[in-house]
Amino acid sequence: MTRKSQKDLELFYAEQFANIMNYKWNIIAQEDEQNYPDLLIDTHNSMFGLEVRELFVDEGFENGSKLKNKEQTNINVLQELASKYYENSKKPIYVKIFGKVDSNNFDKVLMVLLNSKVNQHQVVSEKLITNFGLLTVNITGLTEEFSNYSYWQNISDNIGIIKSSNLDYVEEVIKLKSKKIPKYSHYIKNVSLLLFCTPLFNSGKLHFEKWDSIQKFGFINIYIYKHPQNGYQY
Repeated sequence: MTRKSQKDLELFYAEQFANIMNYKWNIIAQEDEQNYPDLLIDTHNSMFGLEVRELFVDEGFENGSKLKNKEQTNINVLQELASKYYENSKKPIYVKIFGKVDSNNFDKVLMVLLNSKVNQHQVVSEKLITNFGLLTVNITGLTEEFSNYSYWQNISDNIGIIKSSNLDYVEEVIKLKSKKIPKYSHYIKNVSLLLFCTPLFNSGKLHFEKWDSIQKFGFINIYIYKHPQNGYQY
């Protein structure tokens, strides 16, 4: 993920969290992350720094989340598939795939899309036999106003089981992030932490219940955001 796309995500989740909590935040992207936290928050009464961190159901602190890596790979493949499709067709479509698309079946899936006779608002389903088993491609025809629509989906990444959040894991994340606080202290004194998860994807299917307390490890506030429904402040 590029630095710009990461910054865009930090801004997006901070804005969504502030909205659901009815916080009057003016959120400022901060590019100098050697000296400042990810974002600066102007509340009109004060200014504080905000670090932003995603939570995962399967995180290994050495190697990250395998589910997240798989999901990002699938997103990249679908973006490439959409790009190749629109190089050869002007008909806008929405695609949902169940199964794995890779270099072994990429061209077959592309040909299915290009040969589809789907009309506007119509849905067609095609099935392919691949090295990984059955792959299903659902294609929905869109109106011309959706030209080059490419927000396609791999359903395999969205049908996992929701797991309960673990306080020990969350506090370990907070502890690791808190190591950055001292280097910010010369420029900004108050730093908080926003932890978020995205249950749309398997890697973020976490269920939160509000804990009685949480270790902050030097952060002023800990914010937890389960996008898009629930927000908590500690």
